[in-house]
Amino acid sequence: MEVPMIRIDNWDHESPVTLYYHSGTKELNFKAVYVNIKKIGQHPGRGSLETVRGTDGGEALQLKECDDAFLTKFSRCLARLLEYFLNIYDLDTPLNNATWYHLVDVLLKAALELPHRFYLPHQPSCSHAKGFNTKFERTLDLINSMVTGDKKGGPGRLIHHNGELTANVVTDGSSFKSGLTVWEQFLTRGSPGMSEASGSQRHIPMGGLAILQRHTERIRDIAQKYTESEDYEKDHTMPKEEFMARLDNVSFKLGEESEGLEPVRTSSILRTPGFNDPAKLLQAPERSDLDERLGSMRGVEPIQQPTEEFEILRVKEE
Repeated sequence: MEVPMIRIDNWDHESPVTLYYHSGTKELNFKAVYVNIKKIGQHPGRGSLETVRGTDGGEALQLKECDDAFLTKFSRCLARLLEYFLNIYDLDTPLNNATWYHLVDVLLKAALELPHRFYLPHQPSCSHAKGFNTKFERTLDLINSMVTGDKKGGPGRLIHHNGELTANVVTDGSSFKSGLTVWEQFLTRGSPGMSEASGSQRHIPMGGLAILQRHTERIRDIAQKYTESEDYEKDHTMPKEEFMARLDNVSFKLGEESEGLEPVRTSSILRTPGFNDPAKLLQAPERSDLDERLGSMRGVEPIQQPTEEFEILRVKEE
């Protein structure tokens, strides 16, 4: 018989916080895991790189390797995360799931701050860096495959690392939150889709529009049922049709069409065909010109827009 999982919650808060997970003889102490992971970035045995002045008056990087105590504690923190996502994740509440995803992000941030960039030839790194980072990256991929069922780590992945653990990459995925798919990152606070509007135009992904439309339809359905109930006649003297019309007037609208004498069209990219400066005569080239020069040196043809239009999804607030 399968041993049930027992949660011990603290109900002193508006939303209960799970303190312990029990399953047979196994116990996972959430508070201890939380404190250990939160403090791992300040562990005295963590490695570091410091800039020191050399005997010739110049500056050099001095490496302090991670000690065994730090490496052991980091491994234990990672093991606790793996234990949770393997045995408890599917049985836990969404709020608790989100908290454990946050701990994944905290541990990843601590790992990226270590002197473990073994792939940079001119930067000192710990002797254990490659093995440490490879093990950590594979564990994150394993957790992702357990919660999503996707071993290849496609667009639906929920555990994010941008590859900086084992390769020199230029993309920055540090702002991604674990527990959210790539497109859902667009809906988090501070993202282009959810930040404070600086003008009348908002950029929202199609998934975000679908969520807004679904909730709008749900609210309208509830309002329709309310107007047909006895409670409505007790609470309002307004005709039902006017009540619904007012709701529709302030509700989110998607898919409406409008006509005008000056139609709104997408504009093409302001870029000349081919290379912008093929003769390399510009005295103060922009970044795009620098890219073109590097491309021409490598024998790469200039990138052309496939059509005359450059389309982007946007929502205009009026």
